[in-house]
Amino acid sequence: MATSIKLLVLFSLSAVLPKVGHSQTLNDTRPAFGEYYGSNSRQFEISGTLTVDMTTSDYSDTVIREFIVEDRLLAFETYLAALLTDKYPNVFANFNYGNYKSTVRHNTVRAVGVYPSPITNVYHIDYVGLVAGPTDLIDLIGEDFDLQMPSGAMGSDFGFPLYEIRRFDPDTAVVPIELHRVYLDDLPPPSNTYPEYDRLLTDDVLDITVWSGYDYTVDRYDLFTSMRSWLTLFLAGFDMVNANDYGTKDQVVYDAVTETMRIYYPGSITEYSIELFSRLRPDTVFSKMVNYKGRQVTINVRLKHRNLYEGQNLQMKDDFIQAAIESDVFIYNGHAGSYYGWYLGPESDAYLGTDAIENVSLSADYQLIVASGCQTYSTYADHFYNNPTKDTGNLDVITAVNWIQLGHAERSINDILEMFVTDVSSEFQTYSFGEIIHEPNHDIHDPDSYWAVLGANDNPVVSPLANTGDFGKPCSADTDCGVVPANRCIANQCTVQTLNRYVCPANYDFLDSFGVWGAYCVPRNIPPASPGPRTISSFRFFSY
Repeated sequence: MATSIKLLVLFSLSAVLPKVGHSQTLNDTRPAFGEYYGSNSRQFEISGTLTVDMTTSDYSDTVIREFIVEDRLLAFETYLAALLTDKYPNVFANFNYGNYKSTVRHNTVRAVGVYPSPITNVYHIDYVGLVAGPTDLIDLIGEDFDLQMPSGAMGSDFGFPLYEIRRFDPDTAVVPIELHRVYLDDLPPPSNTYPEYDRLLTDDVLDITVWSGYDYTVDRYDLFTSMRSWLTLFLAGFDMVNANDYGTKDQVVYDAVTETMRIYYPGSITEYSIELFSRLRPDTVFSKMVNYKGRQVTINVRLKHRNLYEGQNLQMKDDFIQAAIESDVFIYNGHAGSYYGWYLGPESDAYLGTDAIENVSLSADYQLIVASGCQTYSTYADHFYNNPTKDTGNLDVITAVNWIQLGHAERSINDILEMFVTDVSSEFQTYSFGEIIHEPNHDIHDPDSYWAVLGANDNPVVSPLANTGDFGKPCSADTDCGVVPANRCIANQCTVQTLNRYVCPANYDFLDSFGVWGAYCVPRNIPPASPGPRTISSFRFFSY
């Protein structure tokens, strides 16, 4: 489960593959990797010791002791987040404090030992936890550093920890301050993997839901993002005109999208397209057929936003949870943050708390969740992992470490959506997580955004479209080996596309310095044929 600190061994193909004259095996020996993969960020382990006031009788009572310890750890991780988090302009009162563009993964901070100190009624708490941030975080803050927090602080001292993150500054604090030495350890380097496409498509249907959380700004980026998703589907070949699920025009949606597009992207889309979008219904489904490994599969996509549920917040929340249960790929983009929940609308009854997902009957099927929003790494993946049905074996979650502005996130969300709806000549395309988060992590308008994948450590590292049964078979052309680029003919031997060198058998080299696009196990001492860079189509506006 994601609530424990552990390293899991990366899964890859280990079947014996036939060769001419001898036998080779795709290797299953490799270093242990962590469960976090981010192409421009890393996950780190924190550790140290806190003290907490507690009576002897409280310590002897297991329930009371655990409550006090967790309450103390809540304060600790809140003030640690206050130090590490990037300070958003005009929002934080402690703008000049800390600012390391990092986030605490709150549900992982836990006690590994509680024991008496030499002082009566004072106990030690040994803890471990996880944080994520830029790859050079240790260089920026050090392998050990002092955390400052109010003396004796407990989590129950404040009502909503987010505000402590925003306002605490030890230089201006008027309360006694205590220091705690925190140790920061670099975890093994992350490894790229593939989503488990075979499991996503096991029933020949790929169900995708894109849910735009409510935007309280006048720009209504939620509607703008959803409109862009509509256009992404159109460009991917979905029939957006003849869909029979269009209802009555929503004038608020039409006006909001028209105004936003007029200001930010003038002339990029016609009024007719916006009108079609404004006629969506809650049950609208866009579909198209593609081929995957010789089978015909259906891609179903639902686009959701708050205005589809005007005056029906309870139904909206029920549909949100149902989509989280049933979707193969569930994409959320909205306002978020540490300790925050799912912001679906401006009314109090439109908000889903942090435990909304934890306490429902989630499917045991494999799912991919994309939680886009500010610092969703902090808790949002664990909303799902804390559910007893889910673990890293049947769930991967893409989250954001730093702040993600909705005006920028709409590009990232639709870049990710495009990866699951785009085909080439009706053939479904598969991409590694490195490819899926490449564009979001290279947004020139949001250079400090860090997108990462949690739980994908046990996923395949060999291309889902690779013909592994012909590995090493004699060949004269790529097409002798299977579909390209998943299969190649190199040095007259069939080889497969893979993401790391540890898969390659003895006497084979792996030449790929990035581990993002995929390379090949090449017979040693034979110059490899260059596969060239994988081309990922970037989202472009077209008038329609």
